[in-house]
Amino acid sequence: MNDWSNINARQNAVRAFVEYLQKPENQGDRDRCRTDRAFAKKLFADKGGFEIEGSVPDEKKIPQKMEFRVYEETNTKQRDEDLGVMILPAAPQGEVDVNQVWICTWSDWTS
Repeated sequence: MNDWSNINARQNAVRAFVEYLQKPENQGDRDRCRTDRAFAKKLFADKGGFEIEGSVPDEKKIPQKMEFRVYEETNTKQRDEDLGVMILPAAPQGEVDVNQVWICTWSDWTS
């Protein structure tokens, strides 16, 4: 199983999850992921080689309380209702590194 604290493992899991959902034969799962967060989380774990944390905290597993929200690329109105930003430390040293701020709503703007 992959370790949730490993960023490369998470990136590879995202890639595997998206590649799976892009296949025409998986359209039913793709549609379900947009409305069933628990299903999306389990499918992500399965495709990415992760386990979901149980009642005991485990940093190697996907946190039990974490929600998975899946949107179509063109569904900007629904995505705009959710915004996820990681707040930086109170006193950042030097210039802000945009790679440390995760904006989930819009297309990647760090490149």
